[in-house]
Amino acid sequence: MKRSCCIIFICLTMVTSRGQENDILQIMEDQAGEDGNTEVEEDLQQWQIMLRHPLNLNTVGAEEFSIFHFISPVQVQRLIIYRSALGPLQNILELQAVPGWEAAQIRRIAPYVTVATEDQWSRLIKEGITEGKQQILTRMSMRNNNGGQFLGSAPSFLLRYQFRSKPMQFAINYEKDIGEQFVQPGKGLAFVSFHMAIPGRKNPRNIIVLGDFLVNMGQGLMHWQGRAIRKTGMPIIVKRQAPFIQPYRSNDENRFHRGIAVVRNKGSWTAMIFYSDKKIDGNQKFDSISKSYSISSLLTSGNHRNQTELDDKHRVRLISSGGVLVYEKNRLRLRVNAIHHFLSLPLVKDPDPYQKYAFRGQHLANYSLDYHYTIRNFHFFGETAVNDRFHSATLNGLMFSADPRLDLSFLMRKISPAFYSLQGNAFTESSEPSNETGFYTGISMRLSPTLILDGYADLYSFPWLKFNIDRPGWGKDILLQTTWKPDKKTTLYVRFRKEIKTENQGSLNIPALNIILPDSDDPNLRERMISVGEATRVNWRIHLSHIFSREFEWRLRVETSRVLFNQRVSQGYLFFSDIFWRPQQRGTAINTRVMFYESTDYSSRIYAFENDVMYYSSIPSFYGRGVLVYTNARLSMAKHWQFFVKGTLHTKQSLIGLQWAVRSELIYSW
Repeated sequence: MKRSCCIIFICLTMVTSRGQENDILQIMEDQAGEDGNTEVEEDLQQWQIMLRHPLNLNTVGAEEFSIFHFISPVQVQRLIIYRSALGPLQNILELQAVPGWEAAQIRRIAPYVTVATEDQWSRLIKEGITEGKQQILTRMSMRNNNGGQFLGSAPSFLLRYQFRSKPMQFAINYEKDIGEQFVQPGKGLAFVSFHMAIPGRKNPRNIIVLGDFLVNMGQGLMHWQGRAIRKTGMPIIVKRQAPFIQPYRSNDENRFHRGIAVVRNKGSWTAMIFYSDKKIDGNQKFDSISKSYSISSLLTSGNHRNQTELDDKHRVRLISSGGVLVYEKNRLRLRVNAIHHFLSLPLVKDPDPYQKYAFRGQHLANYSLDYHYTIRNFHFFGETAVNDRFHSATLNGLMFSADPRLDLSFLMRKISPAFYSLQGNAFTESSEPSNETGFYTGISMRLSPTLILDGYADLYSFPWLKFNIDRPGWGKDILLQTTWKPDKKTTLYVRFRKEIKTENQGSLNIPALNIILPDSDDPNLRERMISVGEATRVNWRIHLSHIFSREFEWRLRVETSRVLFNQRVSQGYLFFSDIFWRPQQRGTAINTRVMFYESTDYSSRIYAFENDVMYYSSIPSFYGRGVLVYTNARLSMAKHWQFFVKGTLHTKQSLIGLQWAVRSELIYSW
């Protein structure tokens, strides 16, 4: 035991700030799947906050621990049970005694956690005044392919002030996108976000947030605004888990609330209530017969570059209110969730058959019950929800540690076509939790100390029509990944993914199918329904990374994509090489990527995570034929100053000339 402690302690002392930031980006890339998920800025900021204010292992709850994507809910529950049975931890290394915790995981979280007694309010206030961290960040992006005539200037611009301490957080954020005006006529500033968060005096679980915040409920069937991992190379992580309330720190102009939120905890009971009143974008229409206005759709792009986009800005007032009541005792947690939305103008969608069950009107309400329960190596969780018309949705899962070398996960969902929610985000195939039935299973096997096998299989169906699928459809998705780590410096993984799903084929000469027509007034529905076929997508990826020294790291990736649809083949490939140089001078780093790609069309596109300036990341798709080269540089110019810059050169067959982009960022922290 002493020998193990010494080994881990030596490993911990070798972790530097450069290594920590690289670890963050690696986790973000693994989280970002092929669907182009970009919900990473919140996590990047939270990791940086924890470097200065580590989480206390003796008081942290399951939701706060969700930031560590590589720690499963089963392990978190084992830590809580261990803490309840044996009392507060005395040292971080005591995590070795918690069943299921591995030395590699302890080493990864060590810079972000601590072991301490309960903080006294007077000491927290003093620290907040004398040790609070302030930061001013400015960011500007420019490129030469604006893609149209815009009202505003070409560069995007961001200005952010943040104050962080244990007893309080405060931030104000101003942003304008490329092509937008700094001050928009009749609309005010392009985008402003702010928040103030104050924890309770005696209980750190109590919190009041004023301004902008995120609300997370259950498993995302009825409401979820925070980070939401979907199907990725981490097949065991299928549970939604995050704090009820999170201060909003990002720049998405739609997916947040603005108002007040309060969380109060006493013993086994916790209550949360919130009220939000904000304006959102919508496509407004006027009915000349009824002489009234309505909204045909709610817009989420956040772009206001031309007069049409500017006219749609803040057309609708959205008032949201809701609450959560939680009972938590030992291994059991039960939660009752409720939320109500009111739109100042009625939402009236087009009468397309696939939107037969879509929400229409001004009032929308959802209610749900969610739970989790841990017994031995089994962790059960789930949520059952209904909307205000009593159409239901249910999602239930199990995470199981069958052996120290074998983890399994199972998840079932059954969601009515008539179930709707305004900002739901559950573990589903579709982007919104509606019209879906499915079963998912994931597996992670540690075949040896150096070899890991991960995989998942997901079978799903759509009982009703969907956009671009003009009859009830189905699909199956399979992923297998083998990871080889012969030492701490080298990692090689090979990933195979195959997905088969129904999609529209357009005007095709195929035999008629034995299809029962759904109840619809559309006379052309049968013709469109029999033109639905199966699309097969196959992806292969080989990824190699090697750390040559403390200063140099090299990464190489080769990925292929092949799509078979109605006897037509679309295929593509992507190749890139990364070099990371981190000199011994603190705060200095450079990384460069050279990428080649080619694909037949958009259907065989390939996604690739890109490193970028601090608190920013992108996961673009690549199709056509092109070459991409970018370089990131970070320089600490003085004690409190950091400068980041990214330059990109991109040549693509369908574009004329060489495309370039520059993003720079200046951070002053004190």
